[in-house]
Order: sequence, then C-alpha cells, then structure tokens
Amino acid sequence: MLGHALANKGIDQFCHTVYSSDLSRARDTARAALSAFGSKGEAFAIQLDTRLRERSLGLFQGLTAAQCDQEHRAAWRTFNKGACRAELDSAGAIGVEDDEELQARALAALSDIVVKHAGETVVVVSHGGWIHAALACCAAQEAVPHIGNGSISTLILSADCRGWMKSGPENSHIRVGAAKGNVDMIGICGTVRSGK
Repeated sequence: MLGHALANKGIDQFCHTVYSSDLSRARDTARAALSAFGSKGEAFAIQLDTRLRERSLGLFQGLTAAQCDQEHRAAWRTFNKGACRAELDSAGAIGVEDDEELQARALAALSDIVVKHAGETVVVVSHGGWIHAALACCAAQEAVPHIGNGSISTLILSADCRGWMKSGPENSHIRVGAAKGNVDMIGICGTVRSGK
C-alpha cells in the first residue's frame, strides 16, 4: 500500500535515492515501498543511516509501559512528561534520548541529505518517534499530528536548511485496521524534497 501511495504521488517518477534506518523494520518498509515502483525501484540501493533510528529508550528498551512504570516508576514518569536531559539523568533514566537530542539527530541527518542531494527528491524511511521529532524541528512547532504506521510526510527543504515546510502525515492510503499490531515492528515512511 505504501509503495503504491508513493507511486500515486508520482514519487517513483522523480525519486533520486532512498535512505532508511538500518533497523530491519524500516529496511523492510523501504524494500516494500520500492517494490511498487517496479523496474525503477530495482535501480535503487537503499542508503542505510543509523541516525534515522528510533529514539533510544535506554533502560526502558524492550519493556512494556506497565513494566516501565512498575520497575522504573520515577524515571518513566519523568520521561513521559517530556523531561530534558538533566531531569532524565536526575531521575535515573539511563540511556534515554530526550526530545532535544532526538531532534538534533534528525536535523543533522536531514541537513546532510539536503547538502548531498540538493534539488533532488529523496525518500527517507524511518520510525514514528524520529519522524515526529523531524517534523516538530523542521516545522518549528510542538503540536505535530500523530504519525501513523505507513504514513507519508513531505518536507520541502531550502538549500540553506531554513524555512522548512511540511505536509502530512498523510495516511489515506492505509486500509482501516491494516496497521494494527506491534507498532515497533512496522516502519514509517517520510519523503524529503530538497529545493532551492
């Protein structure tokens, strides 16, 4: 569905390259999207970038929300209120990436992509938290809509990485109920168009 949605937007006709998080769920999503591009999609080698990974959850990694609350109550509650680095450290949230760190990582990755691919259209496949951070940072807004599994967000980036604009997240191509299940196992796709 995602690949067909990208093709319906004409992205298969003017896409220059594809970047993906190196985590398997994003790589698999990138491959699935490219398969809908037909022979054009076969020409792409997916560029893997560790900076496109989901937020590091440190001591919470692999635990359910209930387990986090039970085993690391103070740290979990501090994390869920959107705490800064100092507050997370003070609460014992070891290895947890705060919003500012995630946004800085997203911005660094997108800035490098814009510099390397100025004037080109690039598909970036990442994860919900990363895309949320990228949209919040690039659009300079805190209220970013929910990033659904398989949604498509478009960023139009200026050559100097200022005046970022966005559309999305758009998910009309997703069947109701199709994205249910373990959210962490489904990659999310975003599209970046670098312009002048």
